Amino acid sequence: ALDYQDYEVLILPNEEPSPLESAFVDERVKIIPTGAVSPAVKRDMGAEQAKFEYLAFMDDDAYPSLEWLKVAEKTFTEKNPAALGGPGMVPPDASKKEIVSGIFYE
Repeated sequence: ALDYQDYEVLILPNEEPSPLESAFVDERVKIIPTGAVSPAVKRDMGAEQAKFEYLAFMDDDAYPSLEWLKVAEKTFTEKNPAALGGPGMVPPDASKKEIVSGIFYE
């Protein structure tokens, strides 16, 4: 679980989730089916629905640390940047191509 409590999660799948998938969602999670649209359109839709001041976009293959929201809040408070970006990390079972692109991104 995250070590930060004041957040919401917007999930934008192509299709409506099954009743079983919806049963595990807590009150901070909102599921917004989008149909088959591009990631950019999904991000725009999510931004329109978001209720907080700051937005963080993650793809389904992201691996954030448990303290990432606290670190982001501290950075925004202390340094007032226009935007933040995380390192290009790849999962342990990544292909050589994914590993190389992660190294290039760093």
